[in-house]
Amino acid sequence: HSSAGEHLWSKRLGGTSGDFGTSVASDPAGGVLLAGWTWSPSIELGGGALPSWGLDDIVLAKYSSAGEHLWSKRLGGTGNDFTYSVASDPAGGVLLAGFTSSSSIDLGGGALHYRGSIDIVLARYVEDATPPASTLDPNEVITTSPGPVGAVTGAATDDLAGVASVTVTFVSQSSGKATSVSAGLSCNANRRSCRFRAQPPPTTIPGYYIVTAQATDRARNTESPGPSMTVLVL
Repeated sequence: HSSAGEHLWSKRLGGTSGDFGTSVASDPAGGVLLAGWTWSPSIELGGGALPSWGLDDIVLAKYSSAGEHLWSKRLGGTGNDFTYSVASDPAGGVLLAGFTSSSSIDLGGGALHYRGSIDIVLARYVEDATPPASTLDPNEVITTSPGPVGAVTGAATDDLAGVASVTVTFVSQSSGKATSVSAGLSCNANRRSCRFRAQPPPTTIPGYYIVTAQATDRARNTESPGPSMTVLVL
């Protein structure tokens, strides 16, 4: 609501089970921070489904002053994970505090292991405005059933939010027609480093194609397409 009590925006968020918003704060730019916990198998906070890590999980989200979803996270381990406090520091960083019974919990920086029956958790997050980066491996032709096709592999990295997806685009040198496919990913635990692989659809006409890769991170930053290479689709 405004300072005069006028309604500005509102949301109803959650999944199919218990969802709890336990703390809200604003940042220096007027953004709204929401923290809480959930035991829903999947929860929607405005940026797509966030699947369960275990039992009760921490949820953290940020919205603009107009209520637009900016990013959201579901954090936890295999046990019960809770938060009752979120705040913003003067630099715009997001501070989160809570507690956990999980033997191992990942708050975004890798596994934090058990110290006792119930442990305190504390984390700080910064705005990630930097897009990820991807590189294509040297040109190769590999054989798959039912026959040989042109395929590409490469690497994608993002040091803050982690890699969410890689889109590979094949542009025919003869017709100029572009076809984009989602690459398969194999990532480390925090998704900061991924290998990807993509091949054109089976209906692709044989010939030479200019190929580019474009990665998107979990903060929804998308890189400009990287250097291209030529692939022969047979």
